[in-house]
Amino acid sequence: MYNKEDCLNSVRKSIEEKEALIRALENVKRVRTKSGADFKILSKNFENCEISVAQYALQPNERTLTVFYKAGGEYLKHQIYLYRIFDGMKPEEIKHEPEPKQSMLKQIYAYDVNEIEEAIQKDIVQQRKFLEREKINLTVIELNFDKIQEATNLFRNEIQELCKGCQELKDFANSNIRL
Repeated sequence: MYNKEDCLNSVRKSIEEKEALIRALENVKRVRTKSGADFKILSKNFENCEISVAQYALQPNERTLTVFYKAGGEYLKHQIYLYRIFDGMKPEEIKHEPEPKQSMLKQIYAYDVNEIEEAIQKDIVQQRKFLEREKINLTVIELNFDKIQEATNLFRNEIQELCKGCQELKDFANSNIRL
């Protein structure tokens, strides 16, 4: 059974990890050549992250952006997929030609440099929403844990009473069966 301190520590750890992740994502910077153009090699366009082929990728342009960060004495990583399945994309979402279709595989739409930058910003916004939810969870636990635990205990006791009668019926049925 959980106690209040374990729940609070778990949520605090999650908050610390989200804050560290947001800082790491904000540290990802776009880099350009001296002339202001993008590099031809995709991974050179961003600092403080790693762009590589996705694990278990079936196609060469299935890439991920990986950010490494430290929170609570642990080293963690977070990945953003840099492609989407082309099927089902809305026309307004398509900004360039999708990757050529491979036989027997779904056609993918690989992000360009600008779309990668947008994906990072969207992920930051999403992580901030998660962080706000965790802060709300922390407040709820601090204020209502005892009430929730009391209601859970009452519910558990009622279920045990109901199940006790069920067990007595099973024992009776098993005792009267003779072959």
